[in-house]
Amino acid sequence: MSNQQIPTIPGTPFAGGFFIARFHLDGQEYALIDSGSAGELSGEWGEYGQDTAATHISDGLKNTSAMAEAGSELAKHARELNIGGFSDWYIPSQHEIALQFFSLRTAPAYQPAEANAFARDWYWSSTQFSPYNAWVQDFDDGSQHNDPKVYENRARAVRRELITSSI
Repeated sequence: MSNQQIPTIPGTPFAGGFFIARFHLDGQEYALIDSGSAGELSGEWGEYGQDTAATHISDGLKNTSAMAEAGSELAKHARELNIGGFSDWYIPSQHEIALQFFSLRTAPAYQPAEANAFARDWYWSSTQFSPYNAWVQDFDDGSQHNDPKVYENRARAVRRELITSSI
């Protein structure tokens, strides 16, 4: 567990990046952290027509690991990042990327430096929709849909910091 005080305002510098929001996963509470522009990636999600185990709507770390095991270069790059002294970065799940958009992109209190700003573009989530498509988040209007895995889209790495555990 982190010894740091958890921020309450999205965009606050925290744990190697910028605080997004608190969220619950498998009985534990986490702080979700955006990498800023240092974790901005782009490329294809993975192999078109290949089914993977990256189907969790809330666990991007699990999905990114499954993507990397299936040969995704995008996922491998995300897992190799070392930003702010942390090396546990990953591509956010469908739910985590929605938190990323609604907490950071639309937060009036968060006015990032141009270098950390999100492009008004589509960003990959790590959640597979089908063997051919994966979920994407529009950082212009907030909508989500699925794109063919061979499209070139952006991705923005996140990490999570354990806050409390019920175990």
